Order: sequence, then C-alpha cells, then structure tokens
Amino acid sequence: MNRRPERPAWAPLPGTCASASWCRRWALLCIFGGLCASLGCNGEDDAIRAAAEARLQAAARNQCASDAECRPTGCRQQLCRAMDDPSFCEHQIVVRIDGAEVRAGVEALVAGTLNPTERESLTVSGDEQHAVIAFHAPVGRRERVESLLGDLAKAGFFAPLAQSEALAEQILAELEPEQRQRISGRRIQGGPLLLEAKIFAGDILSKNDVLDGARFLGDAVADRLPAGTIMAFETLARAKPPVVRLWLLDPAAHLPMAHLRDVTVHYEGDGFARISGEVEAPWVERLAELSRDGAPRLLPLVIGDWVIVAPLLRAPITDGRFVIRFLNADSDDNALQEALQRLEDSQALLGRVAIDVAATAKVEAVASCVHRAATPSQCACVEGHCQWLHDPAVEACLAGQ
Repeated sequence: MNRRPERPAWAPLPGTCASASWCRRWALLCIFGGLCASLGCNGEDDAIRAAAEARLQAAARNQCASDAECRPTGCRQQLCRAMDDPSFCEHQIVVRIDGAEVRAGVEALVAGTLNPTERESLTVSGDEQHAVIAFHAPVGRRERVESLLGDLAKAGFFAPLAQSEALAEQILAELEPEQRQRISGRRIQGGPLLLEAKIFAGDILSKNDVLDGARFLGDAVADRLPAGTIMAFETLARAKPPVVRLWLLDPAAHLPMAHLRDVTVHYEGDGFARISGEVEAPWVERLAELSRDGAPRLLPLVIGDWVIVAPLLRAPITDGRFVIRFLNADSDDNALQEALQRLEDSQALLGRVAIDVAATAKVEAVASCVHRAATPSQCACVEGHCQWLHDPAVEACLAGQ
C-alpha cells in the first residue's frame, strides 16, 4: 500500500528554487514582468498576469496544489518537480579523505571542473575521514569529476604521443564538412601538429563556452585515436577567434605528480608565472629521459583534462630539479590564476583523497531506486511540495542496497 513518507533528504527545501537554472529563469521573468508593468503590455490585465507569475513562482519553488502539477523530470527522470528541468541530475560522490582540512581542497578542485551554474549547487560536507560531494549537473560532468578525483595520481608531466603528427593529419583529412569549418591544425615550436577548435562565444568568453569547445573537439576525434591515448585540452582565450587546443599524450611517457616534491606556484602578474619543484630520487632518470631529445621539445604539465603549461625544453633536466617561468600570452590572467590554483590544490590532495565506491552507492540509493522502480504516478503533491511516493517496489529496492 502506498504511503506518503517524510521528505527524502535529496528533495529541495521548501521555499527554494528547484535548481539554479530555474532561479535565473524566474529572475528573467520578474525583469520582463516589471517591464511589462511599466509599459502596460498592450493592456494585459494586471490580475491575470499576477496570477500567472504567482503560478510560475510556485512551480520554481517546487510548490503544488494537486498531484496533476507534479511530473518526473531530470536527465534520468529521477526528479519529481513542479517544473521541467531536463538537463540536470542530482549527484552525490563520497570520498575518503585524510583530515578535515582536505575538504576545502576537494571543494576547490571540483568547483574548477563545474561551470558557473553547476557550481552554485555544489556542497561538500562530512568529517575527518569522509567528504560527501553533492551537485546538480549533466551526467557527463559527473564523469569528469570522478575522473579528476580518481586520476589525481596520474596527473603530471607527459610527452606527446609519438604518432601525434600523423594522427592529426589523418583526422583533418577525414573531418566532415561542418567540422572543418571549426577545426583546424597548428604546428608550434618544439611540438607536433595540434588540432584546435574555434570557441563560439559572445562578448565575454565563459567557462561554458570553453567546455563546449572542448567537448566538440573531443567528440570529433575520440573514435579515431589508438586505445589508451590521453586527451588533454588547452584554452587559448586571446587568440582571434579564441580556440581550444587538443594534445594527444603518451600514457607510457609520464612522470606522475605524486613523485614531484616541493612544488611551488607563484603568479608574478602581467601574465608571468613560475612553477618550481623537484623529482623524487627514483624518478630523476625518468625526467631526464622525457627531456632528453636531439631537438627542443614540449613537455605538458597536465591536471585532469587540462594542460596547465607546456614548457619548451632546450636541454635535458638531469638533476631532478625544475623551474618553469613563462609568459601566459594566449590565456587571460584569471584563467591562468585558476589553473595554477588547481595545480596547488592537486598537489596538496595527492595520496589523501580516494573515491569510496560503496559509500557513494549507498548515499545515491534513493535516487537509483526511484529511477528503477518508480512510476510517473508516484510523483505526487505531498504537503504542498512535489516529491516521490515510495511504494513496495521502491522500498524493496532500498532494502536490497
């Protein structure tokens, strides 16, 4: 027999927007409504307009008067809302941490992966041993966050894939006509031919614009790469037009950041920055091998999916110590400072953060069971707010978690 339980922990709080995106849409509606009020809006009846606006405001707050006003929504139909919100899912990821002070670093690292809308929903809570990361975003962004957290130890210096040049030429020749309008190749000193995609943006280049450009470029080439190839992106915000650049990196030619010590980052201003550090004794020879070549070569420093800097090495580094001073000529200063902060945060988190798969599955049990067992009729109005009714099928699912 169906029953109406207390509001699940994942339901929105009364009096709040169902998502940040709807908050913004409501703000625009309010602005437009105010303009209409001042201009008269062709004589529209004020009472009718006020009632319509009140209904929209209630829906944005997930308020309802009857079951008919509630509907399943979200990218996996896991949300029960009074207003459609198809592009977002609710995500919770549990990580084991080494000390409560690590939570701030985790939050900063995850925030750097989300776009501004998604970042508004981000919360990180927990104790000295666990942190629960919660946010609203498409499924693809969750995968990016998990990849970043799971691969922290794989960040570091990489050599470009030996066949990068040939692959780039082949990909350029095989692009579809519409892809060729946006993707091109550029050869830079000390490196192979690199693919670049134009970033479509308005007057102000946003993080969403950059992520869309990276997604477009990555999707265009992913099926054409050898298994195991690492893709990393670099933003050239000051290029005309701005572009996102793709590096194809060799997973075997890798110096993990976990083996770097005393890494310090200093932003000097006016686009200049300096990164210094040294390599653990057993890995000194690896750095020498990566930097040993007959000609100058590039050795990108990567965190997650992004290249922080790609220094041009003119001589082997044989003592394990490095100082990289560079002028950030292509990206804006804010993007550079954000990238350098991510580098510092990553260094502090190495060996201190790990995803707890079992705990993550447990905290997401409610959402996953609703997705598997609930029906649209179970999305109902309960005490003035839209939420799921748990029937025996859902409860059996929860019991089996």
